[in-house]
Amino acid sequence: MRHLQTKGAETVRRGLRNVEFSSSLLYLLVSERALIVERTQAGLKAAKERGAKLGRKPALSEDQRKHARELLDRGESPAADGKLLKVCRATIYNSLKE
Repeated sequence: MRHLQTKGAETVRRGLRNVEFSSSLLYLLVSERALIVERTQAGLKAAKERGAKLGRKPALSEDQRKHARELLDRGESPAADGKLLKVCRATIYNSLKE
């Protein structure tokens, strides 16, 4: 019986060490993630200050938007405009919202 109590206590001690290790590892990972976020935000801010344009490039240039607007004003359908400009109909609609 004494042997089982000793073995049980050893198992508890081993479990506590694993919990301590897991907690330390979790703290390290959370801290590293916070540093990554902080550095990313600082880099984005610096890029904006330099005047860099962030995000996806527009599908249509300003000239293409004007041309699409002229075609629509002449009675062309958005689908026909899209085929001409090699973009989908939804892109025509979205570019005219701006």
